[in-house]
Formats: sequence, C-alpha cells, structure tokens
Amino acid sequence: MLRWNSRLTGQPAQGDDQGEYPNAREFAGLAARAKFHGFQIEVDDRGGTFVFEPKTGRRERVTGFSCSCKQWIGSGAAACQHHALVMVEKGLAPELAVA
Repeated sequence: MLRWNSRLTGQPAQGDDQGEYPNAREFAGLAARAKFHGFQIEVDDRGGTFVFEPKTGRRERVTGFSCSCKQWIGSGAAACQHHALVMVEKGLAPELAVA
C-alpha cells in the first residue's frame, strides 16, 4: 500500500510518516463512525470545508489532502474521521468493489 505525503505535494510517496492511506472499506468505516458521532460538514463563505463535532464543539479544517485534527497529525488519513467523512460525502473516496 502507498503512503500519503500530504504535507508537501499531496502525492503518494514511499516512506512518509503520515501513515497508510485508507482503502475503500477503511474510508467507509471511518465515515460511518463520524456520522454515528454526529459530525457535520460545513462550508464557509470562501469555500473552506470544515467538520464540526457536536460533542466537543471542535471545528476541524479539511482539504482533499489534509485535516487540522490531532489524529491527522499523528496518523494521517488512516485515523481521521473528518477527512473520511468529507471524501465519502463528496464522492472522492475509493469505491468498494461489488462482488
């Protein structure tokens, strides 16, 4: 599996410490967990995308390549529910294979 280098170019890179980029099943699981916890996607008047967590009151900035949360900083996309929710809702996440 490729690792994701979001800090520099937004391109997959070998050996980056951001963790492995999730596959379709992992994205779906992270997004489902975010929905379960009531996370809400918000777009500001300049087009910035944020995810609001009602339980904590936190608002995280999400782009196609990153998130401002502690999980992203520590593990990258592999642990970030905010990023997964936005990617799934916008149709940008990998699709699950239909068997």
